Amino acid sequence: MLISGCRDEELAAEFLWPLKDGSTARHGALTYFLAQALDRATAGTTYRTVFEDVAAKVTQVRQGKQHPQMEGKSDRVLFGLDELPPMRYVRLAGVNDAGTAVTLAAGAALLVAFVLSLLTGGALWVQLERLMAQVQDGTFSAVDFDNFDQFF
Repeated sequence: MLISGCRDEELAAEFLWPLKDGSTARHGALTYFLAQALDRATAGTTYRTVFEDVAAKVTQVRQGKQHPQMEGKSDRVLFGLDELPPMRYVRLAGVNDAGTAVTLAAGAALLVAFVLSLLTGGALWVQLERLMAQVQDGTFSAVDFDNFDQFF
């Protein structure tokens, strides 16, 4: 498993972080949040679980100027060889300052599914099956208002 502090075109920053005894220590942002996450980890925690939490905190504290990276089998249990089946989820990318809107890190298929659910009010699942078949066989094309009616 390889975890790096930033992308190749970015710089990884160091800060003075507060310690439990009230003193401070200089650490990189990734090191600080990774140490905290590893301290909280329980049996069965995967690298993905730790990394998603840590990467979001690093990117937030660095105001979008640092994006940690991970390579390897991310669904492997920390410090072990067992791999868990990945959980299906959509990552929360951010919340606006007022706390009234969220940004999800999801692709086009989820956006289409959301729009279809709003517009079809119950017929979503039939349309979703058709849409996912197109995604799987590679015939899906981006939806815009010119070809949106093809789903109905």
